[in-house]
Amino acid sequence: MWWIGKKRSGSQDIAPDEIFIDSSNLPGRNETQFEGRVVRPVSHRAIFGVGIVFALILAGFGIRAFELQVARGASYADISRNNRLERSVLFAARGVVYDRTGRELAWNEAQPGDAESGAATSTFALRRYIEVPGLAHVLGFVQYPRADLKGIWWRENYTGISGVELAFDDVLQGHNGSTLIETDARKNVERANIVALPRNGSDFTLSIDAEVQSRLYSALLAHADKQNFKGGAAVIMDVRTGELLALASFPEYDNAAFAAGNAR
Repeated sequence: MWWIGKKRSGSQDIAPDEIFIDSSNLPGRNETQFEGRVVRPVSHRAIFGVGIVFALILAGFGIRAFELQVARGASYADISRNNRLERSVLFAARGVVYDRTGRELAWNEAQPGDAESGAATSTFALRRYIEVPGLAHVLGFVQYPRADLKGIWWRENYTGISGVELAFDDVLQGHNGSTLIETDARKNVERANIVALPRNGSDFTLSIDAEVQSRLYSALLAHADKQNFKGGAAVIMDVRTGELLALASFPEYDNAAFAAGNAR
């Protein structure tokens, strides 16, 4: 039996597929993408729990920030403003050069303020050479560490430039250490901690005899003056062992002056 009533004014028919969702409504659905399924909403309890966790984390950060910036802010500001940490170089001593008799030909001399010659300090030791004619070419000279106007070392090592200093630089060269120094606003040292200890370079002994070398150079110089030569060289060798006892070259230069010039 059918009953036909009068439609309400302004109403529209609602199709059943607009109310119910089932498999027949989406014939081309992709089930792996959860098409055609009614998603269950997240419960209010879960959302409330997540909110509490975030609130606790935010409160922890806020308390810590308040402690650092407000409660102890002045104290930390003074520490940051009045103290600073700097790295300082501990220079290693360069190896000493000896002749075959044990005579020192090149050694280290501490600058004023250092404790002892050749010791590892925050200032590098100066290189000194024996004041005997005829050994400049054999010994050579070094290039010193250098710092800028602010006292920052941009070259921290000695560098051999010529002679033995260059040929055996890897043997004579040591390894610098370092220390961390904390100073206040008046540059007073609060504390200093050694981070790495320096290792001094190895000593080196030549087959050259400094006395024989000097005499050979003097003889070579006299012969050059007599013959009006502008340059020359002479060698004395032990024919039994092949060792060089003297190796002189003329004209000579002042290696001590070259090294001193690199110190500035």
